[in-house]
Amino acid sequence: MTQAPKRTCFVVGPIGDAGSPVRGHADWLLDEIITPVFSDHFKEFDVIRADRISSPGMIDSQIINHVLDDELVIADLTFQNANAFYELALRHMERKPIIHMFRAGEIIPFDVKPYRAIPFAFEHPKQRFEARDLLKQAIDAVLAKDFEVENPVTRARGIAELRKHAMPGMDIVLADIEGLKSQLQTVAQQAATALRAVSFSSNPPRSWLNRGAAQAAPTPGEFGAGFGYQGLANSETILGSGDFPSADALKALSEVSKKKT
Repeated sequence: MTQAPKRTCFVVGPIGDAGSPVRGHADWLLDEIITPVFSDHFKEFDVIRADRISSPGMIDSQIINHVLDDELVIADLTFQNANAFYELALRHMERKPIIHMFRAGEIIPFDVKPYRAIPFAFEHPKQRFEARDLLKQAIDAVLAKDFEVENPVTRARGIAELRKHAMPGMDIVLADIEGLKSQLQTVAQQAATALRAVSFSSNPPRSWLNRGAAQAAPTPGEFGAGFGYQGLANSETILGSGDFPSADALKALSEVSKKKT
């Protein structure tokens, strides 16, 4: 009796160089949360990540084929990695099942924020079991026969179809909806900036405070470290170069630090 070929779940997300904090993050998610769920509950699946593809060939072509063809994709949205979001968009366009995950405390971009995503954290052992339970529930849901894929692409195409068949006057309603969406996006961006400012002011790196307000603003790597992204060279990409605190802000924080000490 021949055994049925295994199905594939492809994992996308930030991977980083061997030994880097990003690689540690990626391996922890894969080895401590994702792989155990499939080993215990979905044995018919092989779990694959780009850096663990063993077959020869062009890695970018292999990744794209996995993203487009595999039965399931799990996307880690942590750090807003550009490659991960490119692959996320391809999967959304293909309208196939995908599960979003993110490290608790991270900010999810507005366009994908409305869609369910599984948070995970490293601080306490019980958190891995909580994330495993949530992931199992999500996999059960997307593998169900009656599951319908919903993502920003399917939503946009649905709106396009609605416009095509809209009754007179519906264009006004649709325009109002788009206006509200734009306003919500602006509010979300402002909230994200405020959250970063609060995080920075409550726990500024001591190296920033000691250098004095008159000196240059922190480098992208230093700014990333201020928000817990120690060692990430791409923190400017993650946070945006326009998010650096001003010299006045640094001076105020320095005064606060002196009073506390």
